[in-house]
Amino acid sequence: MDDAMLIARLVLAATFGVAGIAKLLDLNGSREALKGFGVPARLAQPGGLALPIAEVVIAVALMTERFGWWGAVGAAVLLAIFLAAMARSMARGEAPDCHCFGQLHSEPVGWSTVVRNGVLLAISLFVVWQGRDDVGTSLGDVLGGLSRTESVLLAITSIAVLGAAGSLWLGFQLLQQQGRILLRLDEIEQRAATGHGTNGGTARDAQAGLAPGAKAPTFALPSVEGSIVTLESLLQPDKQTLLIFSDPGCGPCNMLMPKVAEWQRQHDRLNIAIVSRGTLEANREKAAQHGVGPVLLQDGHGVFDAYRVAGTPGGVVVAHGGTIAAPLARGSAEIERLVARLTQPGSASGNGRQMVGLPTGTPAPEVVLVDLDGAPLGTEHQRGERVLLFWNPTCGFCQRMLPELQRRLEEEDPALRNLVVVTRGSREQNLAMGLDATLALDSTGEVGRRFGSTGTPSAVRIDAHGKIASPLAIGATGVWRLIDESAPTPSDIVEPRTQA
Repeated sequence: MDDAMLIARLVLAATFGVAGIAKLLDLNGSREALKGFGVPARLAQPGGLALPIAEVVIAVALMTERFGWWGAVGAAVLLAIFLAAMARSMARGEAPDCHCFGQLHSEPVGWSTVVRNGVLLAISLFVVWQGRDDVGTSLGDVLGGLSRTESVLLAITSIAVLGAAGSLWLGFQLLQQQGRILLRLDEIEQRAATGHGTNGGTARDAQAGLAPGAKAPTFALPSVEGSIVTLESLLQPDKQTLLIFSDPGCGPCNMLMPKVAEWQRQHDRLNIAIVSRGTLEANREKAAQHGVGPVLLQDGHGVFDAYRVAGTPGGVVVAHGGTIAAPLARGSAEIERLVARLTQPGSASGNGRQMVGLPTGTPAPEVVLVDLDGAPLGTEHQRGERVLLFWNPTCGFCQRMLPELQRRLEEEDPALRNLVVVTRGSREQNLAMGLDATLALDSTGEVGRRFGSTGTPSAVRIDAHGKIASPLAIGATGVWRLIDESAPTPSDIVEPRTQA
């Protein structure tokens, strides 16, 4: 039994040690993985460091006879938390990258990861069940019993294995880093060309996915049929392109594929392409099984990283102009809701500004707008020509618009003359922004949803007759364009006469 206990502890120690060290060498990836499991960004930052440190401490404890039992307890607790997080994600139809072993091995959450963690949990509970005084022979006693020749051979073998592993890891890091640099340079050039600055943090810092209105990163990927497919070749006039990020080992992805095949058959206004990881054989088999295509293969995480997709399945809408048309849809349920909005009447204009929203020319929904104290706004703010800007003070993309919006309001920009900011959040959050504008509180988002807005910032123009006068603009670029296009001409502005 002593030998069995020692083997159990060593298996756990090796697993947690490798996992912890690999995560420490890729802290950004560790933090992103926590966000993928729903951990808030403010907790993922310290958690991404605390988790691998805890794993290394557990590994060290498991290798000692004195602290081996406590190491097994720690391992059991962590594994139970991992399994609960995986079960929650799978129940929601999501498959975030587990990032279990850093960049050495990362895969979307699925039954294989659940089984692996379940086996490790059973091993740790076996050690815990034996009690504090029966954790088996210590590793020191085993090594102390080796002959001099055996010790030398063991040392040489260990050094050779570690050297080979280190060389492979270093080569992998160099290749990955080169790819990241190229992708980052391409993204910077695209953002500079479209006026999207980098002040205030990246899109990844604010939320998963690229900001609506940002330039979609270009790519050229092989399909399972052998042809090379580029983003430009997928974009078509009067159509939205939906990129579904998938993995053949992702359970929710496989459950979504029959619906993808149905969407491709039924909706000719929607162009769907699947960007997948994994081997050619596995993806070719899945494509044939479900009758979907094109299925594009990426090597590593390049395109996933460029589009800020941390887990599978994920859905990204690209307008005909090559810009991101909607926030990232995470998980099967969000993708299904996204497709339902894309395929409703009047939802696709192909110009990069309209993805959801009400058709132009239809009457605007009758809604009651209230101020930050809950009192109804005057009729001058609810009737006549106006621009409704759907806003959220905690939205990172809105925060980046805030300084320019404040500046233009202070300068009494005519383009903002008829602006009504329909904002979420609390009264205090909105007052803290210091916006000198008409604010209508929509704490539940119901007003935005009635106008077809599901993300912020977005905006729509209403004409003097109370009808929808523009497609729904999504993202800072589209919103500014809509506001400027809605600005009254000098002849429309009547200055008050002074009394003689």
